[in-house]
Amino acid sequence: MAEVLGRLSGSTPPAAAPAPPAHKDCGCGGKGGSGPALRGKFGVFTDANEAAAAASEAYGQLQKSGIAGRVKIIEIVKAMCEANADAWGRLELEETKIGRLDHKIEKLKIIKLV
Repeated sequence: MAEVLGRLSGSTPPAAAPAPPAHKDCGCGGKGGSGPALRGKFGVFTDANEAAAAASEAYGQLQKSGIAGRVKIIEIVKAMCEANADAWGRLELEETKIGRLDHKIEKLKIIKLV
């Protein structure tokens, strides 16, 4: 964080670029390809490496699912948005403190039209 703040104020020279990943993968820098990722509880992981490994594994599964699998996932997400519109709209407003609750709820309800 100090490096980011230093760059913004112009007082810290930029750090060297990070090394490229050791293997070709989704580009997340995780431990993909070394076996199944450790599972976090409800998508909450103990560290960034664990989360990156899980994301890399999930991306591989998504690639293998084909178009039909992707369409099914999109439909599930749209149904979840509609079913949880009130609660998620409230959470979004509480987090961002921007906009109107009725607009946030309506946006989640009409996502099925996209």
